[in-house]
Order: sequence, then structure tokens, then C-alpha cells
Amino acid sequence: MSDSQQPTVRRRPSKWWFVLGGALVVLSLPVLAVGMIRTMNNMSEVDGTFVVGEAVSVTSPAHQKRMLFVDKSASSDPDCTVIDGTGSARDLEELGVRVTVDNGDGVWRGLASFDSGDGDLTVTCTGEAETLMRIGPPAGPIDVLKVMFPIFGSLVLGGIGGLILVVTGIRYATRRPLRQPGLD
Repeated sequence: MSDSQQPTVRRRPSKWWFVLGGALVVLSLPVLAVGMIRTMNNMSEVDGTFVVGEAVSVTSPAHQKRMLFVDKSASSDPDCTVIDGTGSARDLEELGVRVTVDNGDGVWRGLASFDSGDGDLTVTCTGEAETLMRIGPPAGPIDVLKVMFPIFGSLVLGGIGGLILVVTGIRYATRRPLRQPGLD
């Protein structure tokens, strides 16, 4: 058999492929932790909780989108007005989708979203007596996706790292090491 007819020998993959795959898997863990913490913090954040029929003062972050929530057990939606510290009525925008949040403090249904203005809000709601209300960060589909992005990112990082480890492991196990000249 001449030199040109010898079968090609495939080398084992470099050990650095194991390092890369392992690093991606390890990196996915803190990304997942950050995503979970952000998700829990965002869903449990509350600017204020109050009862229908009372005019209440609530402090929210200035010039940010906020959402008005009603206790899910309410049989009807209260009618609310929100006024900021400058005396300007905030426009309440009806939600185009059904939003429900369970933050461990009860189940809340999104009622309307609004810009917080200067953040010093006076909220007045009329409707069914003793209905609980709250103001917090918005929880629409886009907002949930923004919070969930690190979780999806960690799954992608871990998946790619795991795939690299599996493929590299199979190739490493099924290929022979190259013989070093002089070591026969």
C-alpha cells in the first residue's frame, strides 16, 4: 500500500473542547440564578396596596410604566382615577390582554397601565366595597419576556455546552490517539 492510499486517521478532539463545553454549562448557572431572582423580584414588587373607596397616596418610580391591579376575587372592575403630584390626571390605558399575577400575596388581575408622572400619586377607586387594589410594575407579555430572557439565555448556554460535551465525548471515545513517533 502506498502512502497516498493509507486510510486517513482522525484525531481525537482537543481537550479544550471539554473546557469550552464545561465553561458554558457552568456559566449558565449564574445566568439562570439572576433570571430567577429578577423574575421573583419583579413579580413581587408593589408600590402600594389599598382598598376601594379610599383616596390613597402611593409613591412610585417617576416616569415609569406602572399597572393597576385588582384582587382576582372582585366580581366587578372598580372605576379609578390616578393623579400625580403636579395635579395632572394620568391616562389609564386598558390592557389588550388578560394579565394575572400570583405574587405569593394573592392573585391579582391587571386592570390598566399608566405612566407614573412625577411618582407622587393619589389614587381613588370606586366600586365594590372592600375590594383590594395594588399598584406595581407592569406584567404584560412583553414585560414578562424581558424578565424571562436570562432564563432562556441560561437554557441556551447550558444546552450548547452540554451538546459540545456530548459530541466531544463521543468523538474522544471513538477515535484512537495518534501514535507519537519514537514511542512505539
